[in-house]
Amino acid sequence: AWSPDGKLIAFTREGVGLMLVEPSGDNERVLRRSDAIGANWSPDSRLLSFLAYDDDVGREQMLTVDVASGRIVRLLRGSFGSYASYYEPVAWSPDGTRIAYEEWLQTGETGVMRVVVSNADGSGRRVLFSGNEVTGGIAWAPDGRSLVFARKQLGGSQLVRLPLGGGRARQITRAYPEGGLALEPVWARVPLAHVPSPHRVTIRATDEGGELHSPFPVIALAAQGATAVAVSDVRFYAPSWPVTPPLTFWETSSGSVMRFNLGNCDAPDAVALSE
Repeated sequence: AWSPDGKLIAFTREGVGLMLVEPSGDNERVLRRSDAIGANWSPDSRLLSFLAYDDDVGREQMLTVDVASGRIVRLLRGSFGSYASYYEPVAWSPDGTRIAYEEWLQTGETGVMRVVVSNADGSGRRVLFSGNEVTGGIAWAPDGRSLVFARKQLGGSQLVRLPLGGGRARQITRAYPEGGLALEPVWARVPLAHVPSPHRVTIRATDEGGELHSPFPVIALAAQGATAVAVSDVRFYAPSWPVTPPLTFWETSSGSVMRFNLGNCDAPDAVALSE
C-alpha cells in the first residue's frame, strides 16, 4: 500500500512481518513483526492500520501503528469460542478523523456482519448496518457523508450506499446485464466514460423469427411457448476462480432478454420451464 504522501510503501514479507520501504528501494525496515493483511494508511500518512493474528492469545487483532515510532495507538482484539468475532480491514475517512470497518460476530452456528464507524482513536463507536449479507470492502465518499460496501442478495452481491446522517442503504449496482458480483469498492475521482460490455447478448431478426447470440457457449437449453432459456458452463479465469455465466431468458414475442446471476454456484446440468 502506497502512503498518500508518496514517500513510503507498506508491504508484508512472509515470515518477517509488516515492512516499509521508500519508492527508490532504500531504507527498508520492519514496522511490526507479525503477519499483516489489509494495510491502510491514514490520509496524513502518519498511521497505518492492518489486521494481524496474535499467536500468544490465539485470536485476530486490528492494529493502528504510528509509522515514525512503531507505537500501537489503537488495538481491537477479536475473540474465539462460543462467541467469536473478527474484523475486516479498516477504511479511513477522507479527513482522517474517523474509521469504518466490518466486524463479524458469531454465536454457535449463527452470525452477523456489522458495519461500524468510530472516531480514529476508537471512541464514539456506532453500528450503522447489521446483517449476514455484508461481503467485504468499504469505501468512503469523498465528502465523508456516506459509505459504499458490498451486500449479498438474490442474484449475487451488489454495492449499496449508506448515508451516515441516517436513512436506508440504497442499492447502486445491479446484477446482469450490467455485470456479475460487485466486490471491494474504491471511490475514484476521475471522469469515466461508459463502455458497453463485450459480454452482451444480442438479438438479430431473421426470416424464420430471430437469433440470439451469446458470448458464452450454451450447455443446456429449454423452451416453452415464446420463452427460451439458455445455460452456459462454468468459466475458469484461474484454477481457484470459477465464474458461472448467467441464465439467459429470451422472450421471443417481445424481443426482450433478461439474465439472472447464478453467483458462485456450479452451472446447472439441465434447465426446464414451467407455466
